[in-house]
This record gives sequence, structure tokens and C-alpha cells, in this order.
Amino acid sequence: ECLQYMTLLHTEEVFRFCAIPQVMAIATLSDIYNNPKVFTGVVKIRKGMAAKLILDTKSTGGLHKWFNVLSRDILARVPSSDPSAARTRDICKQIIQLTDRHSKSAIAGSYIQSFNVAASVALAASLYRLIGVAVGGEKLSLNGLTSVLMAPSKHGGKPTVIAAGLFFCSLAFIVVTNLFVGTSRSDLRRADH
Repeated sequence: ECLQYMTLLHTEEVFRFCAIPQVMAIATLSDIYNNPKVFTGVVKIRKGMAAKLILDTKSTGGLHKWFNVLSRDILARVPSSDPSAARTRDICKQIIQLTDRHSKSAIAGSYIQSFNVAASVALAASLYRLIGVAVGGEKLSLNGLTSVLMAPSKHGGKPTVIAAGLFFCSLAFIVVTNLFVGTSRSDLRRADH
């Protein structure tokens, strides 16, 4: 019912206002389910996890990702001796089935974002290498950088070719992933638009 209700929300701010408490609730359920520490101390969602949940709950995909992941966590800890084990398993399997499609794309998006950061670092490092070779005591100019890219053997051989390849591969990856990520968030609109 919660997931069905969330599909009716089309404004990003309203969606987040409703989605964040729902994700926090299922995360809390996941933490306390079959956890003996509930009877001896305080069981809370860690601050880092709470921050991750809040930041990831910007779209339907993020909501489904966390419902899917946390339902799988609960499902893995259902003891067979529990009298309500069958009902708990059924509910977890229903949630997983409802969220599976959107969660897979959201999880893939998380990995793409990580690789995007790595590509940005590689882009910066390769550009630093190329500019260092191009400058070589001269003023930095576009012609100097172009001459390094066109004739790398004159300006440093194989490391420059590797740096140029890394530069172009990183740049291509960043452009393509930003196009992909930009189109994957079209399910919600901002209130001010």
C-alpha cells in the first residue's frame, strides 16, 4: 500500500517528504527484526546510514532500492522456528517483487555514480599530465596541448599516449553517464517548475 501510494506523488518535494519517513521505518524494522539487542539496549539506525537513506530517496528508484535491499535483509534473517515466519517471508517476497525492477536500475545508477567520480579523478590526472608535457617550460596554449595529442612520441612517448587515452575515455564516460543519469530522474518534477 505504501509503495502504491508513493506512485501517485509526482512532485519531488512532496515525494521526498513522504518517502524519507517510509524508508527510515523499513530501515528501523530491518535493524530490530530478530535482533536480541532490542531487549538489552538501544537499537538505532546509524547516522551514516540515515544520511545515505535520505540522499538516495530522491526518486522512485531510490525508494524501491532501499525497500528491496532492506526486505532482502529481513528475509535472510527470518528464523524457521518463528510462528509467523511464513507470513513474514511472503510479505518480504511481495515487497521484493514490487520493487525489483526499479531497484536494479537504482543500484546500477549508484555504481555508475561511483565510476563517474573515478572517471573525473582520472580525467583530472590525465589532463594534468598532458598539460605538464604540453607546457614543458613554455606558456600553456591550446596549440601546445594539441601538438602533444597529435604527436605524442615527441613529447614523452608512451606515458603521454596512455594519458591521452585515459583523458578521452574518462571524458566519454562522464558525458555518457551524465546523459543516462539525467534521463533516469524524469519521473518527478520540482514544485517550482
